[in-house]
Amino acid sequence: VYQLQMAMIQQKRDLITSRDQLHQRHEAYQAELAQERDALVKLRKAAAKALRGYPSLARALTQPAGKEEGSPSGQDLDSLMIRARDERTKAGEALREYRRLGIPKLFSSLPVSLAVMLLILIAAGLAFGLPQAGLDPSLSRIIGAAVGVGGSLIAFVLLGIGKSQGAALAETLTSSIRHAREAQETAQKVAESDLQSTLNRLEQQVEDSSAEFDEQRKSSPEATQAERAERQQRLDVQVARLFAHHDAVGASREASLIATHQSENAELEREASGFIADLDAKHEGAHAQLTHAYEVHWNQLESAWNDAIRPVYEEIAALRTHADGLFPEWTRESLDRWKAPADFANAARLGSVDVNVSSLAKARPQSPRLALPGPDRFLLPISLVMPQRGSLLLESDGGGREEMIASLNQLILRLLS
Repeated sequence: VYQLQMAMIQQKRDLITSRDQLHQRHEAYQAELAQERDALVKLRKAAAKALRGYPSLARALTQPAGKEEGSPSGQDLDSLMIRARDERTKAGEALREYRRLGIPKLFSSLPVSLAVMLLILIAAGLAFGLPQAGLDPSLSRIIGAAVGVGGSLIAFVLLGIGKSQGAALAETLTSSIRHAREAQETAQKVAESDLQSTLNRLEQQVEDSSAEFDEQRKSSPEATQAERAERQQRLDVQVARLFAHHDAVGASREASLIATHQSENAELEREASGFIADLDAKHEGAHAQLTHAYEVHWNQLESAWNDAIRPVYEEIAALRTHADGLFPEWTRESLDRWKAPADFANAARLGSVDVNVSSLAKARPQSPRLALPGPDRFLLPISLVMPQRGSLLLESDGGGREEMIASLNQLILRLLS
């Protein structure tokens, strides 16, 4: 009897432990279902916003969820959770594809009714505003009517084109959301049913064991021992089956969580790759624009530099060439070949000025694109032009009289030769 009592006590303890485990498992499923519901609610709101321009397509989001095939007790809870998650993922992909369509995206931000109202206001403004600007009133009304009617027709044509473009994606989006809701509701019922049925089964087992205990107390010790051994064997089998079921459920949930984690990581990596690609494209575009603007600025600066500096050097080169032609250097060879000029040049070369551009321009550009078109140091000839500028004054403090006379004689010879 003592052993039977201890066995009953242990069985009740096992019942309490199993009940706690079942409640913990049920709470974990409820938390996971709550997360899925929140994610699906956010997805439904985003889908309703995207389909706002097409009420006939958005109406499918408000339809009540249907019923899953089969009774809730005959379906696996983990399979329902995976199905709900897969349908939600499918709906999210369909929503992203739908948002990439230009016309449906336009009408999701600007409903066609609002667009028509704006066109009517614009048409009315043209009809009543153009006469104020001097246009004929009848012509103004025709223009206003053309803008209102034509714009409305274009808006409705675009609305139809956008609907045909996004109908398939909208159907996939709404059906996936509806299937996800159905799977979530069925999973909720299955979770409640599994919990209640398992608790009832455990309590029934305890009641059966209590009844057997009462019968065994009335039977012989040998029969009691045999029945107790048989009952213990059945109990061991049930406990092993229960633990095996718990292990299988835990492994299935773990595999589901791992798959979900991998899928979400892959989605995040795709979004990050797309974001990085967009940043790279924007950076390359901005860099190309800056490079183009930089080159345009440099070309303008280089052109302005050449327009300002090159004529000066060309004029200096022309002066030097003209002076060298009129006043060649006096050498023995040039004197031997000298002939009287056919025309009289009313000028005489006086000397040259040593020009150092680096000394004159302290802030000269250092870029090779703004280089000087000639040397930065050169000799600029000086001539006396008769009779406009034929005066020459040589001053001295008393010395150099012979050099001044020689310079004057050379100047006269230059003028005469």
